[in-house]
Amino acid sequence: MSFNQSISNSKIVPYIYKLKRGDSLIIHHDNNNIYLVVEGILILHKKFTNGEKFSTCIAYEGKLIQPFIPISTSCNYFYELESISMTYILSISGKDNSSLHTISKFPLKYNLVENYHLLDILIHRNIKQRIIQFFLILCELIGKNHHKYILIDIRLSYDTIATVTGSHKNTISKLINQLEKEELIQHNKHQVLIYNLNLLSNYNQR
Repeated sequence: MSFNQSISNSKIVPYIYKLKRGDSLIIHHDNNNIYLVVEGILILHKKFTNGEKFSTCIAYEGKLIQPFIPISTSCNYFYELESISMTYILSISGKDNSSLHTISKFPLKYNLVENYHLLDILIHRNIKQRIIQFFLILCELIGKNHHKYILIDIRLSYDTIATVTGSHKNTISKLINQLEKEELIQHNKHQVLIYNLNLLSNYNQR
């Protein structure tokens, strides 16, 4: 049975979001929906009312997003789903506990398992190592092998990389320029090229 047939046969009434690169979806504390990534890749950010923001995980095809936000009038944060590729998300009401059980039976490309937790990036000692670890995760998720490089075909701004790595835009620009001079990567507005994956992996173990 196809994915569309599974939706049609279930009692779930979904809403589908189409997010272009750079688009965001905001999830507030009164939102109890479950989100299923049908296609694409997103970064889940936790944003505080004082302007601070940090990234918690990467969600991609076949992954569920159900962020926990305490129901409280004093809640000082919300979640932002930032799309870094063309993405389609299925939004389903989470009021009925049977929804999650129904979704788990859908024929998806990947199993419904844990997303990549970006907090693991922050255990690295310096920002350059965090940048490299982020690129290595993206290589594993969506990297496309070419003859002389691995292509990460997504829009990845300095601002996004800075948020994920707990740094600042200017620092990211400086460190990526260093990695480019070492001929390890090439970064532009639309994609990232990884020239030597083994060398980059070993670099991160220094």
